Amino acid sequence: MMSIWWGATLRYPEPKLIPTPPELDTDELRRDHREVMKSEMKLIELYDELLRRYPDQWVGLHHSLGVVHSNTRVGLRKEIQKRNFPRAQTVIEHMETNPKIMIL
Repeated sequence: MMSIWWGATLRYPEPKLIPTPPELDTDELRRDHREVMKSEMKLIELYDELLRRYPDQWVGLHHSLGVVHSNTRVGLRKEIQKRNFPRAQTVIEHMETNPKIMIL
């Protein structure tokens, strides 16, 4: 592809085609969505207790596998991986004791 700009010829690389992803397994996506919704409902149910137990920490919760926690998000990801929690079905939340109030 070429373009002329003020007497100079500019050359642009040819655009590359991005391969399309393989077919998505919609049944798996629906299952993951149902499971993460269960985890979110469990987080809402246990929020006050989790805040009391793990103040200012990162918490990962799977509705049937339990809770993991860490001081850092990276540490939490490692704990989730170590305990084999399904990432697409695990809810992650930072349990802030003094949340910032934002007026939008």
